[in-house]
Amino acid sequence: MNRNISLIKAPSILGLRPTGVERMPDTLEPLLGKRINFVGRDIISPLEYCEERDKDTGIKNTSKIRQYSSKLSYRIQQEMIKGNFPLVLGGDCSITLGIALGLKKFGRYGFISLDGHADFYRPLESPTGECADIVFGLITGSGPKVLTDIDGKCPYIREEDAVLFGYRDIKETIKNRSRDVRDSRINCFSFSIMKTSSELERMTDSAIEYLTARKDENQLNGFWLHLDADVLRSEDMPAVDYKVKGGLDYVGLEYILSRLLKRKECVGMDVTIFNPNKDKDGKIAKKFSEVICDGLVGKV
Repeated sequence: MNRNISLIKAPSILGLRPTGVERMPDTLEPLLGKRINFVGRDIISPLEYCEERDKDTGIKNTSKIRQYSSKLSYRIQQEMIKGNFPLVLGGDCSITLGIALGLKKFGRYGFISLDGHADFYRPLESPTGECADIVFGLITGSGPKVLTDIDGKCPYIREEDAVLFGYRDIKETIKNRSRDVRDSRINCFSFSIMKTSSELERMTDSAIEYLTARKDENQLNGFWLHLDADVLRSEDMPAVDYKVKGGLDYVGLEYILSRLLKRKECVGMDVTIFNPNKDKDGKIAKKFSEVICDGLVGKV
């Protein structure tokens, strides 16, 4: 599918910590640029990180995340007005807050998260206070208003318009006494047990149908794709900070991306959490970028 792809670098680690994920945009940009002719390139400069949890919200860097989200949402809006397909390179998952806010200002959108974690903790349930633990709840309207209701747009994504695909931290969240994402209206596809190729195809078809076969008042304007590197199994993607057993291999990820990104309803994509500091020879970045390119512009 031919698209005008615009690159936005968002090297924010306000929702995690400065371990190296802030280097991801500069690492992947030249690799992706070998195959993608970007119609524009921009960067949303990061803000200074603070380790302390906010006393009112229980989340680290609350006010700065709100500020960064507003800036990123504006850039998303600018690219969509031009008819471009924004490709946002993080940074950590907190950047999806600004993306979802930007989408909400254009109407009702779906959101599919390819992620090894549900990211559905309530702030005080999170063992770290990192926004990346909490952000899927925030974008679907659950949490402190300072982050869930920027510009009076709560919820940015309705729970029933969201899909969580590939998560496998159920035991961990139960141990931490978190609420269960399966009790929400989010459409959940867990990978706690490895899937066969036929099961993967069936689940992907189901997710696509859920996001695209909407009628009447439930009609969506399109959907956004969030790719977290830890949706891949650790054998294939060891360059992440929070590993989870199981997950997709590259063949499975390539299949899912090719199916989702060829849909005209897909209006943009972001990539997060890959940590170049854990990829000493650059081979992981090369493979990861190849799979992203295959999904966006087709195999060479």
